[in-house]
Amino acid sequence: MDRIAIKQVGGSLYFRVPAYFVRKHRIEAGDLFDLIVNADGSIIKLVKVDELEKVVPRQEASVAAE
Repeated sequence: MDRIAIKQVGGSLYFRVPAYFVRKHRIEAGDLFDLIVNADGSIIKLVKVDELEKVVPRQEASVAAE
């Protein structure tokens, strides 16, 4: 298990994901991370864009604008 440091830039918090993790799990722009808070700490769960589309399909731009 890796530990990831959270940094503050302006008013926002950021964390960096190690490069090997990005390659191993094929993380791409648009992938989401769910934050699961429990008594022992927090867990960051990766939700891939293609997995999310199975549950909530993307809307076309024209439909979303209406």
